[in-house]
Amino acid sequence: MAGIPLLTLIRREMASLVGSMTIVGGYNYDWGAINNRNYAIGNFPRAEFYCSEENVDEKEGTSSQDYTNQADFEIRVAGKLTTSSTNPLFDINDVFDMATDDLKKVFGINNNVNDTCNVILYKGFKRTESSGSGDQFIPAKMTVRFKVFYSQDRITPTQYASS
Repeated sequence: MAGIPLLTLIRREMASLVGSMTIVGGYNYDWGAINNRNYAIGNFPRAEFYCSEENVDEKEGTSSQDYTNQADFEIRVAGKLTTSSTNPLFDINDVFDMATDDLKKVFGINNNVNDTCNVILYKGFKRTESSGSGDQFIPAKMTVRFKVFYSQDRITPTQYASS
């Protein structure tokens, strides 16, 4: 029986870590609505995980018994203000700054995503211009990017191979 793909484990661990962030735990927000676009239920901010992957092996590289991969993760964050604002389009930026700090913190503490990867690196964020205003009713969105490097055994790709 085949094991669970490493990329699946990494994505699940990342989502679990984000979903476990709470104010009581030292974060700016209580996260929890992960990979759920039903904005009528759950709290904000919320996160959706998307990724692409490429192999970064070199022909004469040192890792001949494993694949060294780079997964580019986009965490699409939806946020909204909790109080009324006369300028929600720009006031939402404060929410996004704190949400980005939360993500940086959780992956700074867990930089190998609970031993599922070699390392995770913060790459940046960008607000989605076509999103809502971020007022109390229409969430605004941003994308936070991380690069995840991981190695997998060439014979048994579901097995983690620390390079």
